Amino acid sequence: MAAEKVSPSPRNRSGKAIDTTLSRDVHGIVVPEGVVIIKRRGLLTQDLAGKPVSEDTILEMLKTVYDPEIPVNIVDLGLIYRITLPTPSTVNIDLTLTAPGCGMGEVLVQEIELKLKKHPPIDQAIITLVFDPPWDRSRLSVAAQLELGLL
Repeated sequence: MAAEKVSPSPRNRSGKAIDTTLSRDVHGIVVPEGVVIIKRRGLLTQDLAGKPVSEDTILEMLKTVYDPEIPVNIVDLGLIYRITLPTPSTVNIDLTLTAPGCGMGEVLVQEIELKLKKHPPIDQAIITLVFDPPWDRSRLSVAAQLELGLL
């Protein structure tokens, strides 16, 4: 089966993700487990309704945020340094960039805030850009390394 790339959700003019509709079934492989998955034709959504706010839920949401310059999500890139949940409606995230001079920081912060606030209990997302420790390639997940041709 040939590998197919699935792009992040298309954006409207304000940069907000819009729904994606699959015109056919899409086959994929979960990396590194190797499990074959099939996404059926139709509306592709991320249904988090009813899921409690937890670090795992937050990470699941953040895996839908892609670096605008690299075709890999910010979790697999290793850009998320810390997640805390001081209250059920507040999420604090320490986010880094692959380089301190990267101009995409504000774009990522805005997209993260939009994604998190779509989960009903969350009404405040505080994202802090941090550069200590500096990001390096050792933070890449196996999936990111495969996507970037480093393995």
